[in-house]
Amino acid sequence: MPGVGARVVSTLVLGGLLAAAAATAQEPRALAHRAWLLDGVPSPETLTLARGLGVDGLVLPLGKVVVTDRRCDLELVPTGATAALAGWRVNGLVWVEGEGEGAGNAESFLAQVAPVRRGLPGGGAGLVLAARRFFPGLPRFAAAVARTAREQVELVLPVAVLAERLPAPGWPGVLPVAVVFGNPEALGWPPSTIHDDLAALEALAARAGSFVAAIVVLPLADPDPRGGASLAALASGRVATYRPGARGDEFVLKRPVEWGSSTLPAGSSVTVQVVQSSRYHRDLRLLLRPQRGGLVGWDTVGLPRPSPTLGMSFEAFVDYFRGGVPDPRPLVHGSWSGSYLEVSVINDSPHASAVATTANWVEVRFAGGQVADVDPGDFSGYEFGRLVGESWTATVPGNANAVRLFLTYLGPEARLGGGRIRFASRPQEVFGRVSIRLGDGSARTQEVRPLRP
Repeated sequence: MPGVGARVVSTLVLGGLLAAAAATAQEPRALAHRAWLLDGVPSPETLTLARGLGVDGLVLPLGKVVVTDRRCDLELVPTGATAALAGWRVNGLVWVEGEGEGAGNAESFLAQVAPVRRGLPGGGAGLVLAARRFFPGLPRFAAAVARTAREQVELVLPVAVLAERLPAPGWPGVLPVAVVFGNPEALGWPPSTIHDDLAALEALAARAGSFVAAIVVLPLADPDPRGGASLAALASGRVATYRPGARGDEFVLKRPVEWGSSTLPAGSSVTVQVVQSSRYHRDLRLLLRPQRGGLVGWDTVGLPRPSPTLGMSFEAFVDYFRGGVPDPRPLVHGSWSGSYLEVSVINDSPHASAVATTANWVEVRFAGGQVADVDPGDFSGYEFGRLVGESWTATVPGNANAVRLFLTYLGPEARLGGGRIRFASRPQEVFGRVSIRLGDGSARTQEVRPLRP
């Protein structure tokens, strides 16, 4: 990987905490951190913030090349106002498609890509070739480009493919970039599991000399919300019904919703796959610990978009690399109006929860009273329960000493309200807890202040 400016050492446990990567006598090494600009060139203010967070390189899409036996056909894409990238190390990204043994024509390819590379700062820091599917001629093409250009070329493939295909000495002149963890399906790579990716990562680290890891944080949604959208638009139980899908989270609309630049009618289905801050944190932790000798850097694939957006926002990205905890901060408020307890929850954080059916909840437990019924308001549902210690059992209102209000999703800086619990007789004591499922699969449960009757 090219040289870097401000770097993050490989022994960082990100989120603002420093810890040893492993109990080892090895010297801590500086790791490069690049961001892929898949939405074009961002504003100068965004780039300045990114540099201050330790992002020291950028990857900018240039186009797609189709490789056949002795031919390369390059289709370029607009690169935007690249003058704003002055002072950055910018690698040009070219997607590669091909079949069989076809290894193309490196000289022809370099001649076709040369004009757009000249538009990058300093002529660009090198080429990044990415393929969604491996074919036998692909490494030969990459090696030929490196040899002809007399510079190192990077080749991006899923970690499992590299672990299987990369020969022990590597491909001449080619630096492997392993797509690992994250949301690879958002860019057309096959899905994988943490277990499989970890096993492949260990195999690659044992075989490769140097390599880069790439974590895709780009969201995937159907329909695509062109123009930007947030899961918060679907979070209210008044707006949509949530159901876990085979791949991702599915919402069925109860009423029309503004979704990006269009309006979806009631009855429409929306499916999303996202990477929240807590999942990104987990993925980086798995990548950086234990220390892997050949790892020279990592890429955040898809510089997060400003809020409102799906998954981790740029604001959450900034907060995380400034040392913020990548979890939501739920604040529960309760107020009484006669026999009604009105409940709301506010997220005082740019980080969001995971989407869940019953794992996100606000619990109201009481003594000496009788609950009658519940209006969930913005909450997605509710359940009467009997709490004995920490053991929860669903029950009928007459036997209940607690109520749980469920949240499908707690978005960044979000507020859900309108939950109303009616008591037939007001209780003597009322207490609360809130539990939030995170994007890494863990949960955070905390007591809240007494909700005085």
